Amino acid sequence: MTQCAWIQANPEPAPGAIDRDYYFLDDHVQIQGQALLPPPRESVLVTGQDGNTKTVIHYLSLQERRKRCRDQAVRNGHTKWLSLTEADWQMQSEWDLRLGMNARGLWSECLDEAQIRGHFYDTPDTCRVVLLYACLPQ
Repeated sequence: MTQCAWIQANPEPAPGAIDRDYYFLDDHVQIQGQALLPPPRESVLVTGQDGNTKTVIHYLSLQERRKRCRDQAVRNGHTKWLSLTEADWQMQSEWDLRLGMNARGLWSECLDEAQIRGHFYDTPDTCRVVLLYACLPQ
C-alpha cells in the first residue's frame, strides 16, 4: 500500500520517509523505485558468419547485475512519477512501455533532472532507489 505524507518544504525527509513509495514535499516529490536483480547468467543469441544463430550463455558479474537492477529501479521510479500526472493519466505499465520506446514529452526534463538520494540492495534479490523529483506531477 502506498503511503503519503505532506510536510512543509524541507529537502531532508522526515525519519522513516526513505522507506515510503511516495513522499510529497512542498516543491519536490520523493519516489522509491524497485526492481529485481537479473539472474547471474543470461542467454544471448549470436549470429555467426555463416548466418546461423546459436544461443550462448553469458555470465554477469555482481557489479553488472547491480547496475542493471539500479537502472530498472530508476525506470520504475520514473513510471511511478508519470502515473501520478493528471494531464495524461496512464497506468504505470503503459508508461513503462512508452519509456521503453524512448518516448519524450514536456515531462522529460523532470525525469532527466531527478536526483538519486540513495540506492539499496535488499535480500534476497531486490534493489531500490530513492529518487527526488524537483517537479510536481501535473
